[in-house]
Amino acid sequence: MMTIESFVLYNIVMWTVGWYLLKRHGEKEYGEGIRDAVNMHYTGQLTYTPMLDGDLEMLNIKIKPDEEYED
Repeated sequence: MMTIESFVLYNIVMWTVGWYLLKRHGEKEYGEGIRDAVNMHYTGQLTYTPMLDGDLEMLNIKIKPDEEYED
């Protein structure tokens, strides 16, 4: 039978492991996204135009579908 202390400890450990795995997964996906963006820019699939909205600098990003660009 599980005591309340064991139950609390179990939940703390599970939350910690879950948080770590989500954080690690997010960092990996971010890195892969940056790599994909650089590759799409190199091949011409991704184009961007800098814009100013008052004091705010923005980018207008356009990504062509795979079938619309040639390697």
